[in-house]
Amino acid sequence: MSSRNPAKVHRPAALLLLAGVLVLVALLSLRVGSIPVSTADAVAALTRYDPDNYSQLVVRTMRLPRTVIGLGVGAALAAAGAAMQAATRNPLAEPSLLGVNAGASFAIVAAVYFGHMTHPLQYLWFAFAGALGAAVLVYAIASAGGGASPVKLALAGVIVSAILGSWTTALLILNKETLEMVRFWLAGSLAGRSLNLLPPVAPSWRRGSWASSW
Repeated sequence: MSSRNPAKVHRPAALLLLAGVLVLVALLSLRVGSIPVSTADAVAALTRYDPDNYSQLVVRTMRLPRTVIGLGVGAALAAAGAAMQAATRNPLAEPSLLGVNAGASFAIVAAVYFGHMTHPLQYLWFAFAGALGAAVLVYAIASAGGGASPVKLALAGVIVSAILGSWTTALLILNKETLEMVRFWLAGSLAGRSLNLLPPVAPSWRRGSWASSW
């Protein structure tokens, strides 16, 4: 009689439990905040929205976009980490370890510093280009002298991240306007974000986005 791996047996149950927790936390994010909102108003904001109701207005225009964007960002980070772990055969691999985050940050700061970009959607493609360039550089360094092993990729990623991080800091120090413009982005925040920011970076975005209806 064949034995089954306990980890594989319990994995669907664990995923189902985590999905339930995610839904619960997402719903709580609509209910809980600095402005008191009742459960009835939180539900009504999704089912029978009344713009004259201040509590529903807060949920619909502030907390719902924050929650949706947070879920999207979390899903993107999870997908990026899983892809890198599969590609490098390293269970600890993730974007910041392999220099991808540092490359994107440096490209954005450089775009603001040299190109005077003012809106996140303007330097979106600079972030992609910087991340790709950093990834290629890390792979090239790790491949030198006998092929790219998981350990060499991690070490190359740390080196590239340190170099790009120092260049990013230098640009921020040299220009106060650049620092003021990008420091909020570098710190990361969901406050005051609109759903219109999500579709342009989503793979399935099309002209006439569903976000415009909100």
